[in-house]
Amino acid sequence: MQQLLEDSIISNADELKGFFEELDRLDEVFKSLLQSGVSVNEGENWWERGVLIYAGEEYCFYMRRAHGVAVRNTDD
Repeated sequence: MQQLLEDSIISNADELKGFFEELDRLDEVFKSLLQSGVSVNEGENWWERGVLIYAGEEYCFYMRRAHGVAVRNTDD
C-alpha cells in the first residue's frame, strides 16, 4: 500500500480516491492506539516504530526487554 501511495499516478487516480481516504482514516485509528511521543528504532515506517498503549503479556514483555518501554498489559 505504501508503494501505491508513493506513486503519484496511482495515488492521484480518481478511481482510487475512496480507497485512499479509507486508508487515511484507518491510519488515524491505528495512530490512536499508539503511545504519543514514543517510538522504537525498528522498521522504516511510522507504523513499525510506534508502540501500542495496551497489549498482551508477550508484547509488553518484549517492549520492556528490547526497548525499555512500558506498555499496559491487557491480560491483568
